[in-house]
Amino acid sequence: MPGAVPKYRDCARGRENTVSGDPGDPVIGFRHVRQPAEEVGPWQLLHDQERGEISVHHEVDPVALARSAGPAGLTLDDFITAQNPDKQLNGRARSAAREKARRTLDRLVEAGKLTRLDGSKGGARGGTPTTWFAS
Repeated sequence: MPGAVPKYRDCARGRENTVSGDPGDPVIGFRHVRQPAEEVGPWQLLHDQERGEISVHHEVDPVALARSAGPAGLTLDDFITAQNPDKQLNGRARSAAREKARRTLDRLVEAGKLTRLDGSKGGARGGTPTTWFAS
């Protein structure tokens, strides 16, 4: 059925995944909806029908993004935009995306792969966003 979004559930482990796309699409969406531990995706998956293989078509590497940002660093908004290039996030979705991105970047700080420079709140001069840099 075109536009169908099947859900695959692994009840024994508590996972639920959503795969989206139309029959015959070379690239489909994959999203880890409910997970027992750490979330994966969302990814765009490339389906090679001749070989019967699926590979990740688009994956955002926050360390590579921070490295390419250079001395300007990587902000939450930069990271969210890179993760969701085709989406305009507003309201609760934007808040959820910001918190998820912050946790991802902070985990990389704990792992020693990124360095965090805390920003400042508004005030007369505006504010500065929290920024992450490649270590």
